[in-house]
Amino acid sequence: MLALKKALVKVDPIPVLIFDESMLRFGGRLGTVTGIKLRELSRGRQVILITHLPQIASFADFHFKVRKIVQNNHTTTSVELLDPEARVKRTSQNDERGERNQGCPGSCRRTLTQATKIS
Repeated sequence: MLALKKALVKVDPIPVLIFDESMLRFGGRLGTVTGIKLRELSRGRQVILITHLPQIASFADFHFKVRKIVQNNHTTTSVELLDPEARVKRTSQNDERGERNQGCPGSCRRTLTQATKIS
């Protein structure tokens, strides 16, 4: 879908694109390439992406943490804009496959810095 949207960007009038990569299982280099492509796509469109991959999240202009809480058959959702330090902490909690781990904040800071230079 990303490749198709990227190819049709000049003729597609839709101003907002929403992607959810949670069903995909890729990471590492492919995650970085996907992040670059999404960044390019976002230059002419609003892109909203649900991701757990630090390589993709590092290319975002803004990073939000979304929480869903269910209590007594009532669902509440909260959305929090992360500041730069919280972004590093949150991103470092996921490895290159998007799975939870203990994190490495130093590595995530480097990833975020590199993504800014590429963009």
